[in-house]
Amino acid sequence: MPDDLDKQRIRQRFARSLDTYADAATVQRTMAHDLLRDLLRVADGQRTFPRIAEAGCGTGLLTDLIERHLDYQQLILIDLVPDCARLHQHRPRATFIPGDLETLTLPTHLDLFLANAVLQWIRDLPRLLQRLADALNPGALLAVTSFGPQNLREIAALTGRGLHYHDLQTWQRLLQPHFSLLHADEHLHQLPFHSPLDVLRHLRQTGVTATASSSTPPWTRTQLNDFSQRYRQRFRLPDGDLPLTYHPLTLIARRLPN
Repeated sequence: MPDDLDKQRIRQRFARSLDTYADAATVQRTMAHDLLRDLLRVADGQRTFPRIAEAGCGTGLLTDLIERHLDYQQLILIDLVPDCARLHQHRPRATFIPGDLETLTLPTHLDLFLANAVLQWIRDLPRLLQRLADALNPGALLAVTSFGPQNLREIAALTGRGLHYHDLQTWQRLLQPHFSLLHADEHLHQLPFHSPLDVLRHLRQTGVTATASSSTPPWTRTQLNDFSQRYRQRFRLPDGDLPLTYHPLTLIARRLPN
């Protein structure tokens, strides 16, 4: 993660996108479905996890699936954006905790921890994985999705902006001290857009523009036109559409015995 990317900016951008995220985040929605499918397969049909925590619950793309497919006594929802609480008030066995996953006191004695398209925003992933291991019961499951190095590669190539994404091999290495890896996969997914402005609108509607530095001024019209021209020149597909690449990763691991 770039040093100048602060959590306050991330919180502000995602707060602004709450009303548009669910419709725009088509890749993240698919990732949530894939995560639950893979979890149930890896868990050999186990659906009962008494105490579950989900980080980055947001608008509830993954939360809805948890409610639909898993049995639990308590569901603890965590998000950096406090206003997400209003989107989960209807969930009878859910508790919402606002705050930064890296600094808040994590719930303990968890049987399952989930996070969908969240952990790419973490500054110190090894430290967080250590804290999650401490929060999980021995034998409990960690099920997460994130993004790999090819994520939003068109934007990175044209602007030099973007997160530092861990590849699958790095994830596997970071999990090893505390977890037994049960499942890992990755793939590339391209969304087509009619114009560069549509690409930027999509990113804004999903909150991803938080990757910009807080000290970076808004683009001028000249800069926007230059970006649009270069996007078309470098990435236009044969049918005229413009691609935006996502690189989803899925990892499911079991907490090792103490």
